Amino acid sequence: MVSKVERDFGDIDILVNNAGLFSPKSFFELDESTWDKTFSVNLKGMFLCTQRVSQSMIKRRSGRIINLASVAALVPFPHYIHYCASKAGAIQFTRVLAIILAPYGITVNAVAPGSTETAMLEQMVRGDPERLKSIIQGKSEQFLPGIPLGRVAKPQDQSSMILFWHRMRRLISRDKRSMSMVVSLFELG
Repeated sequence: MVSKVERDFGDIDILVNNAGLFSPKSFFELDESTWDKTFSVNLKGMFLCTQRVSQSMIKRRSGRIINLASVAALVPFPHYIHYCASKAGAIQFTRVLAIILAPYGITVNAVAPGSTETAMLEQMVRGDPERLKSIIQGKSEQFLPGIPLGRVAKPQDQSSMILFWHRMRRLISRDKRSMSMVVSLFELG
């Protein structure tokens, strides 16, 4: 995959790891296969893409890596233990990788969005507008903190946050500094 992208478009300057798998199951219903599949997509895929893309970034001594985590990495959602754990792993992966790649001029950061209008959220609410309303208001037992501004984010809101990282890097790089190892929580609501 990476070779084809590099062949068709040239060097990869910014890698955004955005794959995610979500499957609501309680701890007692969770089987090993679901656990493994969740970690394979949410964390192993991030590792494999980053390992491959960072090779050329290291040669150029430049690059930006942005990993998509989730507020679920920091907020305990009882019916999503496997998802929460995999996204917490994504945050620690980001922080450690930032240290490893810093000597090569590569920054590594994470964006941890909250509830966003995606197929994953639709799977959670199962088309029930009252269930979605309870998530926004913090009435659902799994979403007690609620969503501060009372609306679910759109995918464009996530991409705006990623563009923010790119713009901040440009501003900061004028002073020969960069941000790295930052995890930005993003529950815009």
